[in-house]
Amino acid sequence: MTFTRFAAVAAMTLALALAGCRSAPLLDIKGAPYGAATSYQRLSYRDYENAIIRAGTKRNWVFRRIGQGHLEGSLTVRGKHNAVVDIYFDTESFSIIHKASSGLDYNPGQGTIHSNYNAWIQNLENDIRAEVQLLRAS
Repeated sequence: MTFTRFAAVAAMTLALALAGCRSAPLLDIKGAPYGAATSYQRLSYRDYENAIIRAGTKRNWVFRRIGQGHLEGSLTVRGKHNAVVDIYFDTESFSIIHKASSGLDYNPGQGTIHSNYNAWIQNLENDIRAEVQLLRAS
């Protein structure tokens, strides 16, 4: 009876530990197209840069221009979770690459991070596409 009780407690502890674990493979976006061009208007790098900044600012990302076709974006959530990404872009596509993070259980050896980070990156990716499509349509 003691072994059965021990096994039940161990199984419950393991289940609770796994349920609290929200790690996921780190998501980097590489060479993502903006989508089909809706106009033949010639847009500059600065136009794309401004569209990316507008897209991210809507979700509280803060950007710093590193060079032509390169932005650094930073997001802080609830004052304790921070993500920093490099965004590389041209007139056809963009990439969002993890640069640093804190409070997100990043494990570079396993290539994992808290799953919320991936949701933030997917939102940023979708917002960038939407903002560029608006720009191209104007």
